[in-house]
Amino acid sequence: MGWNSWNSFGCGITEAQVREAADAMVSSGMKDAGYQYVVDDCWFDPQRDAAGNLRANPTKFPGGMKALGDYIHSKGLKFGIYQAPNEVTCAQGVGTYPGATGSKGHEAQDAAIFASWGVDYLKYDWCSGSGTLSERIAQFTIMRDALRATGRPIVYSINPNSFHAPTGDKYEARALVHEAIAVHKARLSPSVARTVGPKRNDTHGEPSGSSSDGTCVSNCPETSRSTLRSPSRSARPTAPGRDSTPTWSSAPRSTLRKAVRCLSSPSCHV
Repeated sequence: MGWNSWNSFGCGITEAQVREAADAMVSSGMKDAGYQYVVDDCWFDPQRDAAGNLRANPTKFPGGMKALGDYIHSKGLKFGIYQAPNEVTCAQGVGTYPGATGSKGHEAQDAAIFASWGVDYLKYDWCSGSGTLSERIAQFTIMRDALRATGRPIVYSINPNSFHAPTGDKYEARALVHEAIAVHKARLSPSVARTVGPKRNDTHGEPSGSSSDGTCVSNCPETSRSTLRSPSRSARPTAPGRDSTPTWSSAPRSTLRKAVRCLSSPSCHV
């Protein structure tokens, strides 16, 4: 758990405000209650430097990101940062922040600089109206591998898409699991594929042939436990006259959990 600057400050956030938030998390007792991450957005200079490196906005974050991370760590908290897997971040994409400093094409470079700043948590936010599930998985995987290569433990928190209805402001966990299972059903045994696959009249899933590049891009056991609570509560019966093929929502929770975990292993069998 932690504090994210976006809801309070948006792109108006400054270094001073992040430091004040860290102080308040300690003095208010939030740290003792388990809140540990301080995450900020719109921290970056609108342009990378001549070598292609990200850098702090010199006006809003004059001390730089390494110094800010050190301050957060001195409070016994953890340092979180925001980036996006496209050419632009969410704010840049909608025109509320200048520049084009997304991580696409700079994943290894950005991961290395995050590690050098002492970053403990990366929120990686896909903000584009385009991009299939397979394309999103591929991009998220690149950064996952780049973070892993740094050798620094960094929590990798992905938002699969802020601009798509199934995963944006109307996000429902079951929709994402449904789509993921459709993409990766080729890895499942025939009996499970029939049970958890999409209905025949469903247009939400990707072709199963695109499964070869898929991989689990977050903490699979925890993710599967948290996201799979909602399907059992929200499963709806098939309306009369509609396709009655069994859907993923009718599958046992243990089967769904195994199916999601299998996304990380092409040799996995449920």
